[in-house]
Amino acid sequence: MHRRLMSAILAAGALLVSSVPAMAAKPPLEPMYANDTTVFMSAPNAVAAGGANTAQDFYLIVYPVVPAGVHPLCDPCANPPDIPPFRDVVLNGSPGFGTAGTSGAFNPNWHVLLLVYSPEWLMDPAFQPARSAAEVDAGEAAGHFVPIAAGTDNPFEFDTGIIFLCVLVSQHA
Repeated sequence: MHRRLMSAILAAGALLVSSVPAMAAKPPLEPMYANDTTVFMSAPNAVAAGGANTAQDFYLIVYPVVPAGVHPLCDPCANPPDIPPFRDVVLNGSPGFGTAGTSGAFNPNWHVLLLVYSPEWLMDPAFQPARSAAEVDAGEAAGHFVPIAAGTDNPFEFDTGIIFLCVLVSQHA
């Protein structure tokens, strides 16, 4: 009996120890907007396939200042130091919204486009964050972003050249 109990304890301990690296390696979830809804992204340890023409838009929107009463989705988010800690991310779609919401052509490769809210827009009492690709487009037309890509087709979107693989998951994943 004693040997059986010790064997079970050792087996359980070995299982626990072997699963600790997997639990520690679980990527953090980051909240993002898609189609005016909050979704969550998880970055697996994998490489994206394809190029900018096959990836979906991933709008990384930076808050140069965070006025009182304004709460970015990342307020702040703990990520590498080269990613602004106060930011929103807007995706051009997500599964679960029907084919008009990109589920018909959805892929998990993302093309990072950087935008920066203008301080004037952030201080405006009417400020609302962009929560969909359509709202990003409308905000660009209304001057809600700082022009950071002079000489390009869209001066408000800086193409980082970054394409990465990430999946959208439940908040409880």
